[in-house]
Amino acid sequence: MAALPESRMPRDPEKEDCGSIDVIRDILDFTATVDEAVDLLTSVNVVTDGLPIHYLIADAGGRSAIVEFGAGEVHVFPADDSWQAMTNFRLHEIPEADRLDECWRYATLHEALAACEGHVSPEEGMFLLQSVAQPSPTGSMGTLWSAIYDLSGPVVHFAVRSDFNRIHKYGLP
Repeated sequence: MAALPESRMPRDPEKEDCGSIDVIRDILDFTATVDEAVDLLTSVNVVTDGLPIHYLIADAGGRSAIVEFGAGEVHVFPADDSWQAMTNFRLHEIPEADRLDECWRYATLHEALAACEGHVSPEEGMFLLQSVAQPSPTGSMGTLWSAIYDLSGPVVHFAVRSDFNRIHKYGLP
């Protein structure tokens, strides 16, 4: 998930509210595919405690999609390639041809992943995430975590608050 600038989140009175972190737990517990995760995300009102967010979802089959909320609607962007990149701007507001000019971080990720067709080792992926991490002088904003999910492992590698000298590694069930 990544934070976004303010926008009206969709709110359907027929749907149950679910916190932005709680819905991640539900996706991990109750879905196995991108399609199931998108169905779950679109079946609830995602409620945030602060800034709106969007999600990058991937499954063990190699599929991925970005789900974002804005202007009162849900927008889903399935991957066109074997990889996908997401930073802190709304894809639905920027024409695809202009996205590389919208955010240097997005351009850096996009160009690096396109060059290797998305095939990076966890170490290379972490180095790439370090190169686009947002510093925070106060520690309250900026990049809170960076994660690489090795779907073949399955293992997650992550750094907290841009501390790339301490990469945590956990096996997933």
